[in-house]
Amino acid sequence: MHHDLDKLGRQFKDLDSLLSRLAAAERRKELIRIIKVPGWTTPAEFLLVSSITQSITAQLKVLEKLEVHLLEASQIIGKQERQK
Repeated sequence: MHHDLDKLGRQFKDLDSLLSRLAAAERRKELIRIIKVPGWTTPAEFLLVSSITQSITAQLKVLEKLEVHLLEASQIIGKQERQK
């Protein structure tokens, strides 16, 4: 089986770029500015925005766990390959 390590490297760079954009605070600062405006929202709209925020947070926690598992598994694989 052919291993396209260049492609895998590009995938990691794409992942890093996306994670960097998600980590940037500008959008969250803008959201905080918007929601502090008096009369910004109705109770239903508040619930919608709050639910989406909670969902994003939960998904990011899952992504963090996946990244940790990816690293751990890769380290184990690397050790096994060196022992051969």
